[in-house]
Amino acid sequence: VKDTAVTTKAYADNGTTLDVSGLDDAAIKAAIGGTTGTPAVTGGTVKFDADNNKYFV
Repeated sequence: VKDTAVTTKAYADNGTTLDVSGLDDAAIKAAIGGTTGTPAVTGGTVKFDADNNKYFV
């Protein structure tokens, strides 16, 4: 899923785990192509849009 905007409380550098606390579970699961389990996104798959102050995958 490209450019799916999600907000977050913390962001980790590339290659490390993104803190997904506070993120919408459904959005994260959809972004990583999963439907079950704990939402998880690695820093390498998440980009920050400074103009909109949002992280996206």
